[in-house]
Amino acid sequence: MKFLVTLEDYTINKEFKVARILKKLFKSSKIDVEVNVDYEKPIRRLILSSEGDIDKILNVLRLMPEVSRIIPIFFEQLPYDLNLVKLKSLEAISYLKNRYGSGTFKVEVKKLSDEFKVSSLGICRDVGSYVKENLGLNVDVKNPDFILYIQFGRSGVLIGATLNRFYRKLRRTIPLNFFSDFIIIFENPKTTYEIMDMLRLCASLNVELRIVGGRRDKIERALENVGGVARGVKLKLFSNIDEALEDVYPIGFSFSGVFNECDLISIIKGNLGVKFGFLIGNEYEGLSIEARHKVKYLIRLGPPSTFSMRSSTAAAYILGLIAGLLMKS
Repeated sequence: MKFLVTLEDYTINKEFKVARILKKLFKSSKIDVEVNVDYEKPIRRLILSSEGDIDKILNVLRLMPEVSRIIPIFFEQLPYDLNLVKLKSLEAISYLKNRYGSGTFKVEVKKLSDEFKVSSLGICRDVGSYVKENLGLNVDVKNPDFILYIQFGRSGVLIGATLNRFYRKLRRTIPLNFFSDFIIIFENPKTTYEIMDMLRLCASLNVELRIVGGRRDKIERALENVGGVARGVKLKLFSNIDEALEDVYPIGFSFSGVFNECDLISIIKGNLGVKFGFLIGNEYEGLSIEARHKVKYLIRLGPPSTFSMRSSTAAAYILGLIAGLLMKS
């Protein structure tokens, strides 16, 4: 049987290296597999051929961090005939149903060639309806049991089918709203770079960022420089500290603070469900005197070294402590 294997983005121009690693991995698992770059589309795609056990091959592939999607190929180089595509798609899904039992399914279409003029959406609709009518399976576009993959390429139509758990890499993550009760309040940032770093951090962790003061032109430049990341930032701008602190339990962070991380954890434990505002100053002056007198506690981070943290580093450290605390709760 053949398998179409798509790779992660970072493997671009490294497909042959990944192929060599895969060959060694299969050899060590005592499975005879031929691994080649996909001739239809060589970028981030491999084609595997083997007469070995399908489930064993799938399990070995899932051990590879470079592997993104895995699609066992049932038919390839078929003519551009929608009726034939529907018939062969039914055969592929029937095989999965007979082997693994009934379940939901989804049709995914990829067009590497424009020779077949029917739209991808139209193909999904027609093939999906045909499979549903003949096998009694329901469509689930979000979390199906089976994936039916149809590819239109230069050499014809390829049809693959697989279990969702093999097709997609299951990535364990914390919930998107994990830090919804915690807000970073960045006071008087001085440089575009420190604003950029904080924007990236808050965007990646889906944390609300409030900037108090700071030059608007530098904030705008930072937003422009981080590009698409900026669209994912929950950003609010304030001209004074009182407005930024109006709806939060304020905790400040300073090199001169008398409390430490243990105190911070105790404070958070005792106030779960409260919205916290973490005040962090710029990398040159730290928090203003006014801000220091408006917080409930002033926390010092790290061991007694002579170096203070960068603003974004301090924010990342704080959120890391909180993540550890919440995941134990």
